[in-house]
Amino acid sequence: MASPFNMGLVHTMARGMSVRIFGDVVLVTAVDLVQSAPNSIDYDYIVTIADNSYTTIATLRSQARQAYLAREDISNHFTIRVNRYLRVPHPTSPTLGVLIIDRMDILEFVPARINPPSIIPISPWPASLPSA
Repeated sequence: MASPFNMGLVHTMARGMSVRIFGDVVLVTAVDLVQSAPNSIDYDYIVTIADNSYTTIATLRSQARQAYLAREDISNHFTIRVNRYLRVPHPTSPTLGVLIIDRMDILEFVPARINPPSIIPISPWPASLPSA
């Protein structure tokens, strides 16, 4: 079995939508767009996902490399690529886990009419990906 750090998945998600990520059903509870730095043309997408009890288990952060993405409606579905992840014990509850995303890239926006979200396994990637 391949190491979890070399597994890649493609997810199409939207705020408020339940998705299955690495075998866990999670809910996208927030999609926020923040400026990377004052007066910068780059933006970061902050995607918060939670488990079924609405406990936040991860916050995904990814820089939008194309400035035009900042003008899109971030509540639309979008596709992300998760390259590395690690599951660690919850600090206060041994029955919970915390999902840590090491690398996430936004691939593209897709029309909001696409439903339900797709979760498509893809071939393992190298541990290091070239910069876009």
